[in-house]
Amino acid sequence: MKIDLEAERIKIFLPTTLETYIAHYRKHAMLGTITSEQAENLVIQLTGLQKINPKALIENPDINFNEETKKKVYYQRNSDIIDASDALVAFRVKSEKSEGFGTADAVEKAQVKGIPVQLFQYDLTNL
Repeated sequence: MKIDLEAERIKIFLPTTLETYIAHYRKHAMLGTITSEQAENLVIQLTGLQKINPKALIENPDINFNEETKKKVYYQRNSDIIDASDALVAFRVKSEKSEGFGTADAVEKAQVKGIPVQLFQYDLTNL
């Protein structure tokens, strides 16, 4: 948003409503999946974006977002992102807690659609 002050060239696709997404990240901070600082930084970024340009934040009103359904909902969100894209820049990070399968799903969907893909891969398991 430093370059696009009106946030007219960015779209963030959430797998659920912003309120539920914030609660989801704060829960994962409590579980230790991410830090509280990371969760709160995300909250600040998303709420800030919403204030600047509410149309830049695409919420999914599906109220069935929980630990059991989140994978399906995230993969549907990936489909929505690819449907709205003409290119994909992806960052796949492999860590002890994640293999990066969601990113791989988005890359595969972009390749099937035939749009250019630039993939950056990082393996944090050997650090």
